[in-house]
Amino acid sequence: MGTLYFLLFFILISVLFDEGSCTTSSPMVEPSVSSTSTSATEKDFSRKKKLRVLLIRHGESHNNILMEVGYDHYRKHRTGDPSLTDLGHKQAKATASYLNKCNNILLKDIKEVYVSPFLRTLQTAEPIVSSLNISPYVWPEIFEVGGVWEGNVGLDGLSAESIQLLYPTYKIPEDGSISSSGWYKQTKKETFEDAEARVIKVFETLKRWAKDCGAHSSDKTIALVVHGDFINLLLQVALGLEKCRKAVFHAYNTSFHLFDIFEDGNVSILFHNNIDHLITEDKSVLAKVDMIGRV
Repeated sequence: MGTLYFLLFFILISVLFDEGSCTTSSPMVEPSVSSTSTSATEKDFSRKKKLRVLLIRHGESHNNILMEVGYDHYRKHRTGDPSLTDLGHKQAKATASYLNKCNNILLKDIKEVYVSPFLRTLQTAEPIVSSLNISPYVWPEIFEVGGVWEGNVGLDGLSAESIQLLYPTYKIPEDGSISSSGWYKQTKKETFEDAEARVIKVFETLKRWAKDCGAHSSDKTIALVVHGDFINLLLQVALGLEKCRKAVFHAYNTSFHLFDIFEDGNVSILFHNNIDHLITEDKSVLAKVDMIGRV
């Protein structure tokens, strides 16, 4: 009788154990399926070719330092196409040195550099392209929001001959967009609406280049030496955010902003407003981080 009870107890425990095993095995299967699915997604994502875009704001300009006194002082004394300050030149050289010996895999293998036709961006690019051994393209469409202006009157900007004389290795467009009379075609300060439409066209061009990366089955990294308000507006356009006249994406002088555009048009921001390259060996910073500044 005791043996019979023991057998019945053993059978009951076995049944309960089997049911418990079934209960706990179900959730164990789901992560396995999910893991396989995630892995496949990541694998598919990694197969997409991309254009990596590094935005570099220009170094500190003589207009930027006017804001240290105040906005009214800036408006009264600003010039249409200012040069870099001594600090601005130091920032540009520090940027060049960092990119030349950079161990950051995200910033490796910059193939092309595009530069705004303003003097401060041309100056900022000079040590950068020299260290990378690249002849940059001057791209007139990536100029700062507002254009070249003084007192709301539009100015011509640098001529093709002037740029070529100052920077012989820079590639000037052959379509006449930068001519002997300059590159800024408007008679007054560019409106926000015009700037927005221009930046959208620039982004569409970048998307087309990203699609070309897919067609050629190869990734590419490029750098644009540009401006604070331009960076703010381009990132808003890239992310499909509601655009406004305020600075959503701040940009310190020579700050880095990195994003990918995939062949299907999707965008991924990798980092924004980075100034690690401006930290010197003695831990001082070649930047006025309390001043965003103006163009």
